[in-house]
Amino acid sequence: MPTNSQRPARILRRLASATERKAPVAPGLDDHDFDQHLENEMIHLFTHEYGHQRSGLTDNTPKYASLYHTGPLPPDRQDVMVRGASYAELWGHTDPVFDGWGDERSGDHSTCRGNLVTNRLVH
Repeated sequence: MPTNSQRPARILRRLASATERKAPVAPGLDDHDFDQHLENEMIHLFTHEYGHQRSGLTDNTPKYASLYHTGPLPPDRQDVMVRGASYAELWGHTDPVFDGWGDERSGDHSTCRGNLVTNRLVH
């Protein structure tokens, strides 16, 4: 199992390999669209990993969702901490989102946003 520090390098190698092969993403997708989709996925993957490394965020899975991922999200969006996010989220948005109520303060660990606020000065 790769360590946290190895994950971004592994992700970059996988994405570079797909780019070199010009792997088909969807029928009719031109090079510009492919590049934009690839950039969107990289933004989400790196934000997800840094959420783990810098703020101690957990994956948004059934095991942790009721403890740390209780806030709402914009319509038709997925929390960036969802493992295996949908293609619609990864490829369609340049701005990853975290669940949150908008009024979190330091010490609130019930949402991703609360953990980010709590840990923003730790690292």
